[in-house]
Amino acid sequence: MTLSIITINYNGIAYTRKFLDSLKPFMQDDWEVIVVDNASRQDEASLLRQEYPWIKCIQSTENVGFSGGNNIGVDSAQGEYLFFINNDVLISSDCFSPLLQKLQSDKGIGAISPRIKNLDGTYNYTGCAPLDRYLMRIHYRTKLIPEEQKSEETPLIHGAAVMMPASALHSIGGWPEIYFLYSEEIDLSLHLKRKGYKLWYEPKAELLHIGSATVGKKSAMNCYYNSRNRLLLYSRNLSGWQKIYALIYHLCLTVPHNSLQYLKRRETSLLKAYLEGVKDFLKGRFGKK
Repeated sequence: MTLSIITINYNGIAYTRKFLDSLKPFMQDDWEVIVVDNASRQDEASLLRQEYPWIKCIQSTENVGFSGGNNIGVDSAQGEYLFFINNDVLISSDCFSPLLQKLQSDKGIGAISPRIKNLDGTYNYTGCAPLDRYLMRIHYRTKLIPEEQKSEETPLIHGAAVMMPASALHSIGGWPEIYFLYSEEIDLSLHLKRKGYKLWYEPKAELLHIGSATVGKKSAMNCYYNSRNRLLLYSRNLSGWQKIYALIYHLCLTVPHNSLQYLKRRETSLLKAYLEGVKDFLKGRFGKK
């Protein structure tokens, strides 16, 4: 088996159907598709099995988050390469061949992401800007400058679509489930780099991303996990004075600044979720809230 395509469904069967319909024309005989249903409220797994007999649908008994769902898929995957892809994505062209070819030609690459385009014509990911030593400036590039678009090494891959050799993922113990939601792909990227792998951006491959279909772009859940997990990211991936500086700066300057912005916009429910995330980090409460 060359490729295992893994996606997660959570109360999002309409998106998953569109994704699978767009994927079907590009499928090859030595590929498999694994859909992990992350304990949806309705029995969406049974519906997907009936409607798409060519997929392997695994039903989790509980919502184990993004990393947990991916790891469930990995446990059943037989492919030499693994392609983790959001269910709110549409395949409009062959984004697979350029990614596979690059991984097969350079065994030093641990993960590779395609160019990701939004439905409105803007871009969600066209590579990543360099990281600073404190991990405070994490910026995916979202502008398309044709003359600058080239296949190149990148500081971070994108969690919405990333292909990896199975051996590379196993070498770091799988996706980090401690986050539950958000920041996992950053942690994954940094762990792969510490293992000596390169990360790659491939603009010859492109897909369409709807975005935030499960959580929503502005929700209490979004605020909570982003708040807690950014601090967790510093704690897990920095050391010594760099970790101390990043944590103190974030807690003493970033948190008050962001809290003030929520107050100005009168977004009290979002402020409460944001501060709850900070509190849970300080108390060591991770995983699912």
